[in-house]
Amino acid sequence: MVRVSGLKQQVLLGITRTPADGLLPREQLVAIHRTVTQLFAEAMRCWQEQLLPSLAEAKIYVYNYDELKKRQQIKLRDYFESSIFPVLTPLAFDPAIPSPHLQPQSQPGGRYPRSPHR
Repeated sequence: MVRVSGLKQQVLLGITRTPADGLLPREQLVAIHRTVTQLFAEAMRCWQEQLLPSLAEAKIYVYNYDELKKRQQIKLRDYFESSIFPVLTPLAFDPAIPSPHLQPQSQPGGRYPRSPHR
């Protein structure tokens, strides 16, 4: 993201100096957009054609937020704000340190539900 941000800034400033790789900032942004679009389409195909069907076979269902009952939405929002968002959000922004700073109470990584069959 830092590189894309820098390229966007170069385009806004009208920098046309050709770097060592031979691509102007605008050309690099076009190439990045093309690659990201392809990767996103591939990820969506994998989600829809492989992951969702496999999860459904295992009786694991994925719901859209608006499909949940109001009580479930509130519980999910509270859990996200208290447990997930703090891990995803840096406490300080420092260009010299690219990784997020984590709160001492936070637990990095994911949590996985236990199978009732274990």
